[in-house]
Amino acid sequence: MRVSNSGSRPLVPLLLGLMLARCVLPDVCLAAPPDLTVEAAQLVDAAEAEGLPTAPLVAKAREGAAKGIDAARVALALEDLAQRLRKAKAVLPADGADRSPLLSAGAAALRAGVSVDGLARLGRLPADRRADAVLAVADLVSLGIAEAQGIVIVERSAALPGGGAAIRDLGGAAAAMLGHGASPVAVANALGGTESGSGSAHEPPAYGAGGSKGKEPPGKGLDEAPGQQKK
Repeated sequence: MRVSNSGSRPLVPLLLGLMLARCVLPDVCLAAPPDLTVEAAQLVDAAEAEGLPTAPLVAKAREGAAKGIDAARVALALEDLAQRLRKAKAVLPADGADRSPLLSAGAAALRAGVSVDGLARLGRLPADRRADAVLAVADLVSLGIAEAQGIVIVERSAALPGGGAAIRDLGGAAAAMLGHGASPVAVANALGGTESGSGSAHEPPAYGAGGSKGKEPPGKGLDEAPGQQKK
């Protein structure tokens, strides 16, 4: 027996229309995936409209949902992250490349305690080393090393041949020395973190190399800084 569809709207065109409306009605096609809460989706879409990277916001929203955290608290965490992304965008250069990794690194650095002025100084490094440099300073500051010393260490590592690898090794080298009982000041001096260059070496020590990929700063929970160094 054939069922008549007269008087009813076909289902497939209706669904397609609803899907397209999400891209046609706003000024831009919205970025938020469908598994987010309404509040989180609105924040992600607003960030997309501003030209901010949305991947860290989506990841943070999903983290909160996976942990069963209240939607209002998740929204506050997303607003804080979006604000840090805006600050990073304001001071880090736009050189035509994809800025998402750099802005995400900048937001993580601000969360770790790096100042806006410090972030702007790191933005003057070569474009291919900026994101690694920002993450390295974030790691060093998280480990208790003064921002000014951390920036000097990273700038000197960036000037080395193969400086990208040297930068990525800094967090692991610093953590290893701290683990052996050195103070943050001693670690900074050993890594060359003095303006006069009186540190014992400009290259990171051989032990503890390998960076801090996958390492998270102390602390737990949605509001803590994410793991930073990435190769």
